[in-house]
Amino acid sequence: YAASAGKAILAELPEEELSRMFEQMSFDPVTKHTITDPDELRTEIEAGRERGYSFNREESLLGTHAAGVAICGPNGDVIGGLSVTGPSHRLNGERLESELPNLLLGAANELELNIAHS
Repeated sequence: YAASAGKAILAELPEEELSRMFEQMSFDPVTKHTITDPDELRTEIEAGRERGYSFNREESLLGTHAAGVAICGPNGDVIGGLSVTGPSHRLNGERLESELPNLLLGAANELELNIAHS
């Protein structure tokens, strides 16, 4: 819940499974920026679901930002995640919001195709 790939994975889960996980999770802060309110986190996960990627803005380590995507297997089940993390002063603005997610989505697509046809 504090990592970009983790949020991307949560966004790919069926709603029933996500709700079950939310009931079992404790949302402890990792940094002062960690989203600990379940409703706010759900909103963040839903935004990631719509975009196809998620962000971590100093939620798991101060001074870093990250973008992440889920990796799905041939049957559509989530099998992992892929993320890139870097210093927040370098990963921000257009680089964080658009360039990096586009690269990650391309890499995830290639991985998924390789997994499906291997």
